[in-house]
Amino acid sequence: MNGADWEAALSRGSASAGGGAGDGAAASLATPHPALTTALEAAAWEAALRPQPRAPLVAAVECGSHSTRLLITDGTNDLDRLSLDTCLGSDLGSDLAPGDGSSHPITIRGAATLAALSDFAARLRARGAPRARAVGTAALRECGRGAAAPFLAAAAAALGGCPIEVLSGDEEGALAFAGAASSLPNGRPCLLVDLGGRSTEFCFGAAGEARPDWVESLPLGCLRVAAAAGGAPGWRAAAEAVLGAEGSGLLARLRAAGPGWRLVVTGGTVTSAAAVLLGLRSYDHARVHMARLRGAQLLRLADELSSPDAQARAVEAHPWLTPERAASLAPGCAALAAVADWLEAAAQGGPSCSSACGASGGAVDRGGGGGGPGHGHSGGHSGAVDRGSGGGGSGEGSGGAELLVSDRDLLDGLALSLLAGGQGGRPEAA
Repeated sequence: MNGADWEAALSRGSASAGGGAGDGAAASLATPHPALTTALEAAAWEAALRPQPRAPLVAAVECGSHSTRLLITDGTNDLDRLSLDTCLGSDLGSDLAPGDGSSHPITIRGAATLAALSDFAARLRARGAPRARAVGTAALRECGRGAAAPFLAAAAAALGGCPIEVLSGDEEGALAFAGAASSLPNGRPCLLVDLGGRSTEFCFGAAGEARPDWVESLPLGCLRVAAAAGGAPGWRAAAEAVLGAEGSGLLARLRAAGPGWRLVVTGGTVTSAAAVLLGLRSYDHARVHMARLRGAQLLRLADELSSPDAQARAVEAHPWLTPERAASLAPGCAALAAVADWLEAAAQGGPSCSSACGASGGAVDRGGGGGGPGHGHSGGHSGAVDRGSGGGGSGEGSGGAELLVSDRDLLDGLALSLLAGGQGGRPEAA
């Protein structure tokens, strides 16, 4: 209603007689005066156009055994999510004989990690030096505090003064669980398997909780399996040997947890495998996250990528795939398939890790719904991964337990801890 309409309504109310006068006046008074309307609209526009306070940015950095990674986020939007294959300390641990006079692998392999951290520091400065937390995982954990000290000092300097915190296996698993489980339905019991370069963390708890009920860390990873086995025929056996020797505590905890938990897997091996099986020429977080795989698919991919020529073809077909990840993907897939079969046997109450692992059925939750892929040996990569909301079927043939892929992991857990007020440092702004 414009000003003339408002004045006319007011005049009609004054000119009316009897009861009609009251009705006209009430109608006129119920109509907003144009000056008032204009002021309210102006205030609304001013509020809408006023610069809104920006959510604070946080940064998470991981010096991993296989990759050095960065996440810059405000908790809603990821501004940077980078992963560089640096293979820190890939020759650590049992691969070196004590006192053999070799220089420590950290001094050999650390240059690529330091270069990555320097690049990350520049990105952090460009983002205004957000509060950051940087951690190291199994390679640095196994190196020992004294031997790692020179590298840690150099790494902190490269990252603009932000110290590198070496995580225990329990701490690593708790952060991975917090990140991965944050995107699952709250309250759903799940076992998160975070397979890295040199260790695998098994984390059990309810999805959506800040911390898992428990974590078991085993010395099992794609780089460790590759070094121990020496070639494709021994990859799966090397993983099974670790599970058999180190997994008794994990078995006991799984049996105490009871049936019905969801198997969720994260880490560079499984996310890369999902992207390859999806036929992605550019890595797509949205398509990889919450994809569903089976152990048979992982074994088939391990076999396909077992030779350098096959790895080179995979890199050409998937430009996001680096030669380093292509080389470690096959042993990682074989190890992860062994883990999935071992967990399947554990869910059925099997006594140990053995070739009997992988029978269908059992207590692992496979989800509801249709048949999905993974029954026996299915066709090409592009159709091999289930992206539907249903489950993976009954696991006929050698399909085995269904693995739900999470592309949220330790980095996201670190960021969540900072957003919740956890401790962090600020790299130098200049």
